[in-house]
Amino acid sequence: MVMSMAMKKITVTLPEEYVGVLHALVRSGATQSISGFVQQAVAMAIEAQDSLDTVIATALSDTGGPITEEEFEWATSLSNVFHLRTK
Repeated sequence: MVMSMAMKKITVTLPEEYVGVLHALVRSGATQSISGFVQQAVAMAIEAQDSLDTVIATALSDTGGPITEEEFEWATSLSNVFHLRTK
């Protein structure tokens, strides 16, 4: 994480259980602060989303792009046939 990045304070609402866990992590020394933990978690989530976007873009590129309406209807018809067979 780049520490020279400009910071902006925001409010985040979390379940009480999460807040308790975060306070316990700080008390145990596992993390220096709740803010630092959340910054790291957000950075990891953004990196994961970027990676997923890259995987999807590559897969679409390798397979000829997004499915067409005709391909979607064909796939839907197959799922409908399978659904009827399992009843």
